[in-house]
Amino acid sequence: MARGGRIEQEILYVPMDVQRGVQVGWFLQDAIGSVVGSTYGLNAFRAAVANKHETFLPFGPYMMRFTPFDATYLRVVVSR
Repeated sequence: MARGGRIEQEILYVPMDVQRGVQVGWFLQDAIGSVVGSTYGLNAFRAAVANKHETFLPFGPYMMRFTPFDATYLRVVVSR
């Protein structure tokens, strides 16, 4: 979603597989603009896959949310 020239939310759907960590890491780095933030986000991603429950992590003005969409997919949302 874009509002006032700023992106306020980015969404990615990936298979619920820890091996998708590289793809999720690149997405997070692009969405929040920080290597450190994407590293923290990858830890939350791994927790969401292992526990099969929603996990969220605030990082500065951003909120990273990892939600199992169904039994096989995970929704990754980065919002301000």
